[in-house]
Amino acid sequence: MKEVRFTDRADDYVSYTILPDLKKLGKKLGKLLPILKNWLTTADGAALLAQMEQDGQVEVELDGQKVAFTAEELIIRLQAKEGFAASQGKNSVVVLTTELTPELIAEGNAREIVRAIQSRRKDLNCAYADHIRVCFETEDTAMLDAAKAFSEYICGETLADELTFTVSDAYAGAESVELKLAGAAVKLTVVK
Repeated sequence: MKEVRFTDRADDYVSYTILPDLKKLGKKLGKLLPILKNWLTTADGAALLAQMEQDGQVEVELDGQKVAFTAEELIIRLQAKEGFAASQGKNSVVVLTTELTPELIAEGNAREIVRAIQSRRKDLNCAYADHIRVCFETEDTAMLDAAKAFSEYICGETLADELTFTVSDAYAGAESVELKLAGAAVKLTVVK
């Protein structure tokens, strides 16, 4: 299933690691730098980032001294939680789920079939507008199910007037090619 959802809780999907920029803070902090590094390992990265965005700085007490840090002095790293990929922009975080559902796998298989048919069209020197007939044979049930479920899409993308799953007399004399698509052995016959 494909959908877009909006949330105000990016920290449900990502975590933040905040590190000191050693080049910028070495001289400023001196002996306090190791204390800051230790403090940052236990700090709530999301809360520090929120404070940084709100106030433009983060104030920390280190060994009895209050020290303020700007965004330029700290390195903020975004880490997606298990099952997600993420990227952060200036005002938002975009998160994608990386779970491959059976529906997504079938759609990916259909795209592989389209790619293979397009490659075969090229091998046969088909013109851009040439219509074709396709016979797609495989014993791999997942690949076959994908071809059947997405047959309209496959035909539309490849200008195929016909997509069959067993070879017939209509394909007599046509050269078939044997391929591996997503690990499945397939036999593809394309006729102009």
